[in-house]
Amino acid sequence: MTTGNGEGLGAERREAPPASGLPCLFVTTASNDDEKPPLPGPRKKQAEALTQNILWMSETFGRERVAMHTPTLGDLVVGGRFRNLRDRIEAQRRFHSLMTHEISKRYVCGVNVTERHKNGGIHFHLVVVCKENIYGQIDFAACFPPKDCLGKPLYKPVYLTANKAIHREWAYWLRTAKLYGFGRHQLQPLRTNGEALGRYLGAYLHKDWDSRLPEDKGARCVRYFGHWSKEPRREAERAKTTPHESRFGWMTARARAWREIGQASGHGPEPQGREDHRAKHQRHPWAEVGLENGQTVSSGVVCGR
Repeated sequence: MTTGNGEGLGAERREAPPASGLPCLFVTTASNDDEKPPLPGPRKKQAEALTQNILWMSETFGRERVAMHTPTLGDLVVGGRFRNLRDRIEAQRRFHSLMTHEISKRYVCGVNVTERHKNGGIHFHLVVVCKENIYGQIDFAACFPPKDCLGKPLYKPVYLTANKAIHREWAYWLRTAKLYGFGRHQLQPLRTNGEALGRYLGAYLHKDWDSRLPEDKGARCVRYFGHWSKEPRREAERAKTTPHESRFGWMTARARAWREIGQASGHGPEPQGREDHRAKHQRHPWAEVGLENGQTVSSGVVCGR
């Protein structure tokens, strides 16, 4: 992160812009007003598990240790301009090197979301657990001013309210990021709560889905790392995995029991019998063709009763 010069102890503190409401839940059903297709089921489950894991992270380790890190990947081209890297294979190679040698050793645990921007560039968004309290009495409006349409801050940041721990993080990444082919970067503490940050990060999954290229097929978008436990990791112990997985469904025994509780309390849908379900849904056309009395259709094969 590039640190600006202070304006003195008597500098007037700017007021933060009005806080927006929490992001809405992830859209998975299409509507007439939607211009873009909704998230597919597996991607939506990834986003929901991501939100729950970040919420668990903030509740377990404390919001004062959770940080969001956004390194920018790219190279300097002719004229000294910075150009985002668009090759996913090269981007993954650089990030894997950074993860192996720096990130995994510096932070307790975390998660990375890979996004292909609408301009084709690859972006990484990380949420990590620091080993120290980086929140302190930080003034977000002074340290992280809002940006204009060109991505430039509206006024010069003032870092007087940032504690020494986060200053050490900024200094570390200022000298380390460029060694692995990364450019500008920003690390800031958790602003509100874990759920809001999880929804914010989950929105990048939707943006990546809208901008994916054919060569992105099969590429991982969410990657967890570190020891997901408050208990220190012992020697030769395997790292604990995340508490919430993206492989879940609504046809489990516990989900069925939850729906029955909702129906009994009057808040759920009315239970339907098997005959009602069959009558509601239209049968296949071939099911009514060429059947004699006493015959049924099973997987397209006519069987006698």
